Amino acid sequence: GKADIAGPVLYDETGKVWATTGIIDKKRFSAGLETKKLHHLTYVDYVPGTAMLIKKDVFEETGFFAEDYFLYYDEVDFAYRAAKAGFIFAVDPRASITHFSSFTVGKTSDAKRYYAARNHLLFVERFAPFLIKVREFIRLPRTIYQARSDRAELLGIRDYFLRRFGRNDRLLYKTDKI
Repeated sequence: GKADIAGPVLYDETGKVWATTGIIDKKRFSAGLETKKLHHLTYVDYVPGTAMLIKKDVFEETGFFAEDYFLYYDEVDFAYRAAKAGFIFAVDPRASITHFSSFTVGKTSDAKRYYAARNHLLFVERFAPFLIKVREFIRLPRTIYQARSDRAELLGIRDYFLRRFGRNDRLLYKTDKI
């Protein structure tokens, strides 16, 4: 098969499959990971950013990863641009790596929830069709209500509207020295 961007099956530190493919939910224009069993080279929406082999011409045509995301959705933004340019993504189950999930920020950290909330909105703004943008805007009070007890998620939504992108130095990262 032919692929311009390829990736392996990702295992967690316990040896369980953590992710095989990246998917984009067309209803909310959000990104997610799947763990479906792969038996052969499989073409996918995108390759999880944990490990990617990318041909040089992909960068030459689409540019690099957008730094304003800092964490989360940066590889989705890159993949979306690459897919629109006609590049092909595949995961090869013969290749694998161990991924220590959320090592930088922690699996349930404030930073993870902050960046996921903020960057989802940025991704929607940049790439979602008009009607999905309208739907997400109308749905925003519900999103805020659902996040009402999650200060980090609310800060992410706030910072999106305040146009604060890149690394948020007000958050504590697991790898920071305390």
